[in-house]
Amino acid sequence: MASAVANRAIGAIVGSAVADAAAQPLHWVYDLQKLQSLLDQDPKPEFRAESANPFYKVQTGQQSCYGDQAYVLLESLSECGGLDVEDLKKRTLKSFAPRPQLPIDGPWRHASLKSFIRNVDEGKEITGCETDCQIDGIAKIAPIVAFYAGKPEMLEKVEDAIRVTQNYDPCVAETLAAARFLEHYILHGPDPNALNVVIDQLSLPGAFQAALHGVLTATQFEQAIRDTMSCGGCTCSRGSFIGACLGAQSWLAFGDSNMSSKGGKQTRISDRKGAGEEDEEQPLQAVLVADSFNRRFFPALLPLGNVAMIDYTLEFLTSTGVQETFVFCCWMAPKIKEHLLKSKWCRPTSPNTVHIITSELYRSLGMCSGMWTQSHLHRRKMEKNISVMTMVFKESSPGHKSRCEEDDIIVAMDSKSHRVLHYQKTQGLKKLQFPMNIFHSTSDKFEIRHDLLDCHISICSPQILGNQIHLHVTKDGYGVRVSNLLMYDSVSSDLVRRWVYPLTPESNFTDQKGRSCTYSRHNVYRESGVSLGHGSQMEENVLIGFDTSIGANCHISNSVIGNNCTIGDNVILDHAYIWNNVKIASDVTITQSVVCDRVVV
Repeated sequence: MASAVANRAIGAIVGSAVADAAAQPLHWVYDLQKLQSLLDQDPKPEFRAESANPFYKVQTGQQSCYGDQAYVLLESLSECGGLDVEDLKKRTLKSFAPRPQLPIDGPWRHASLKSFIRNVDEGKEITGCETDCQIDGIAKIAPIVAFYAGKPEMLEKVEDAIRVTQNYDPCVAETLAAARFLEHYILHGPDPNALNVVIDQLSLPGAFQAALHGVLTATQFEQAIRDTMSCGGCTCSRGSFIGACLGAQSWLAFGDSNMSSKGGKQTRISDRKGAGEEDEEQPLQAVLVADSFNRRFFPALLPLGNVAMIDYTLEFLTSTGVQETFVFCCWMAPKIKEHLLKSKWCRPTSPNTVHIITSELYRSLGMCSGMWTQSHLHRRKMEKNISVMTMVFKESSPGHKSRCEEDDIIVAMDSKSHRVLHYQKTQGLKKLQFPMNIFHSTSDKFEIRHDLLDCHISICSPQILGNQIHLHVTKDGYGVRVSNLLMYDSVSSDLVRRWVYPLTPESNFTDQKGRSCTYSRHNVYRESGVSLGHGSQMEENVLIGFDTSIGANCHISNSVIGNNCTIGDNVILDHAYIWNNVKIASDVTITQSVVCDRVVV
């Protein structure tokens, strides 16, 4: 066991160094057009012969500044038999502050190193930069985590080492999060539950999430590095952490891989299973972005028929066979997490395991249903050598109540393969323009469609950059995007009118204990504990939440009333959405309105 851990520790150090050097030729390429051009020239850019780095040039095979920092830390640990902060400071100064000439032409040193050198020159005892929160710490942790893995002082030693150059609490926090993951792989090897072990106690920055995604989805060491390089930006920092984690999991097996010798045998993460262990079928996964990035309208927790909208999305995903959902959220993340932790989705018996992760990198999804994955899976089977993404659209003519002007789009597609050739929003446009290259493909038949509603559901293969995007058009099921109050009114009306069947108000699909709802003709729904005064009429399309009290001689139509509301006498409600704990006085008329929680009218 000790030998296996030692081998994985060595694998982490070597994996980090190899990945950093492999990614270095495309380091800091943030121009996506240039990046795509480079990838078109060489789809396997690791150890690219000619560096495309726009900031500095080093010979292929050498380390970036991230890898150089890791080497200095490794050297200090080796020479001192453990972490010696003063020795690390001296070695860092010697390696990164030669005068008068830098060892590399161009802006090679990072902001934290410049600040470190300045603090040393000024005689400061605390040498770390107090403002820099870049990923240097994560990129160089492999040696120190490998040295202290399994020891109670591991996190303390990592923090001491990082604060030498980055004395900034958020930076230290994200580095300690990365250290926990890497230590787990060193101690236990490949583990599909590594995310669950660490994630609950952490809030992960976007840059670290990108690197972590590479670790968790990797099947081959070299392919994982290619994938993170194809995303551009700071390839070396992400690559260093990915390489460290995969190196720890695969020990040194990747030494014979294609990355070390072009044309050699590739090492697959999945190949490292025990004898007699069969390949497990991967669960169908989904990513739900629970943030509209629009502070005027935030739909995730919006009550739709007295049920949070995010619950409908999760129910739809579960009904289509999704077994694992990653919920990304930014704004109001604590409230979303609190809601989900209390819901059926976080119970041990849930058929859809939900992971909650905060992020600032993603956009919102719509609300849709249907078994559309079959179309994508069939296309993947027929086109084995092409990674594809299938976008889901629903037929919906302009002007239909299920779409508004901001949803209007033009889609050009290949009639035979359903490949998307052009996609453009049309709101505010007086004329449309199409690039000529879409008509130069091998297909002889095209369609230009304006009758489609983008459901904001995309079914993806592991890699989609630079590959084909197709579409699937459905005439069945229910699909719409709740992006504003107009669509909120439309979808709420459809729900009460039972157009979203089988998800109806009385179905209690959220499985809330002690809740029941009766359904009567004209689409009138009453939950438990409702009190209705003498002479009051529920005319049609009305939903009343539990423990709500309605006075005498009220007239209510086409409205949804929340829970624990108190409504006086002679009140008229039409196309009104009354949320929870609202108090409405007598003789009040409310039409075409939304009244939020705890409002007094």
